[in-house]
Amino acid sequence: MPLQILDTDQLPLIPVFEGFRQNRPDTCLLAGQSRCGVWFGRSDSQGERYGVIGHYWAEDSQQSLQLLTAACDLLRKNGCATVYGPMDGNTWKPYRFVTWSDGSPPFLMEPQHPPQWPQFWLEAGFTPRHEYLSTITHDLATRDERLVEVKARLAEAGITWQQIDLGHFGEELAKIYRVSLQTFSQNILYTGIDQPTFLQQYLPFADHVDPRYVLLAHDKGGDCCGFLFAIPDLLQLKQGKPLDRLIIKTFAVRASIRRQGLVSVLVDEIRQTARQNGFRSVITAFMHSGNVSTKVGRNNVPLRRYTLFSRTLS
Repeated sequence: MPLQILDTDQLPLIPVFEGFRQNRPDTCLLAGQSRCGVWFGRSDSQGERYGVIGHYWAEDSQQSLQLLTAACDLLRKNGCATVYGPMDGNTWKPYRFVTWSDGSPPFLMEPQHPPQWPQFWLEAGFTPRHEYLSTITHDLATRDERLVEVKARLAEAGITWQQIDLGHFGEELAKIYRVSLQTFSQNILYTGIDQPTFLQQYLPFADHVDPRYVLLAHDKGGDCCGFLFAIPDLLQLKQGKPLDRLIIKTFAVRASIRRQGLVSVLVDEIRQTARQNGFRSVITAFMHSGNVSTKVGRNNVPLRRYTLFSRTLS
């Protein structure tokens, strides 16, 4: 199959390339109906250059091997020692493959792809590099009695929390951005973005945010010190099911108050709000398998596992 190597602006103006135009790969590769984008020249915490392959779609193993081999060759020629994927440019965008499931239907924001795609990457010389986990609990009634003491301790320290104020959504997003910048900067393959880019990415979702499920915490000085963002699993409606599942997508607290139990309290608050509003289960999504966040909450069971792959090029 002839391989095409194109700039983003050379891609056909059809819907399948909309993601490419939004995330602007450095190079786009096409082989028949199969395609991927390549980003050059990221640098990790040790200063090693790495590349990223994303917006991947493969019709079969042969086309996939052709694409991934060509992408790795390009990255090597551009000085990259390692390549990661699938990742649509950076970790602010969709990334990872589902590599294990309990068999339940996918939830909102979750990767969806043919089950053979991870095997295609293994055949191209990639290996699993980072593992992630989503869990679910159907027991929203059981409370952790230890949190009574934790809440009292947080109150004594002057830490409070409340729902997001949608009337000042931009200002609230700016608070979340500042906490995210500090908290996530040490995450694996983190790529920083400036505040205007962050706001541009999330401001359009104001009409879709239910303030009951987004909490912001503030310290005694009034500064935002943590947040939790959750959203109903609206994909259930498209699946013809009742909307009875909530997804905890992201939570973070400033380094200065970590290990004080704030995340556990926010998760408990959201679970109880979900229960009061008729939800029957809560998902905690996309946690790195080595992160302490996998231990937050009670009575969680694994729902899905995800893998980010890598390949050494040097």
